[in-house]
Amino acid sequence: MRVAIIHNQFSDGGGMEAYMQGLVQGFLAAGDEVHIHTYKVDSSFAADFSCTVHKSHLFYLPRRWKKYAFLKSCNDSFSGKDYDLSLSLTRTFAADIAIVGGVHPASTIADKGKRHILKRFHDKIEMAFERAMFNRVPFVVAHSKSIAEDIIEYYPNMDASKISVLYPPVDTEFF
Repeated sequence: MRVAIIHNQFSDGGGMEAYMQGLVQGFLAAGDEVHIHTYKVDSSFAADFSCTVHKSHLFYLPRRWKKYAFLKSCNDSFSGKDYDLSLSLTRTFAADIAIVGGVHPASTIADKGKRHILKRFHDKIEMAFERAMFNRVPFVVAHSKSIAEDIIEYYPNMDASKISVLYPPVDTEFF
């Protein structure tokens, strides 16, 4: 099976990056052909995986703007028709399935009214990408029941029947 995974970065790092690493390892172990679509790659990390990395070559932009350019590029030009399955681990509607580990509005609640004007501006952009993703992606996998509830609460116009809950795996050797 040809599988595409879309994420901002292919590197060792945070929670979604660890989740992505597990997906890649699982698909490769099953004999699948894995393609990573990203704009940031840790080459030494990627060398440990026998997958194809498609790096978007974006001109110099500050970090957040580079992410937004990547998301727009995916929305405009990624074709899932080249793959049997496509997964997005970032805020794009280009894939068959969006994997969601949290929603942006929920992360801003504690700072409501205290956030700098530029952060509020970036929040609006993040939520616009997120809203488009929830409205247009065919399926959504939420990492918990509370995340599924947040999606429905903050994006009431989305079709809630598209959401399934699938808890991420736990690395029992680490924890």
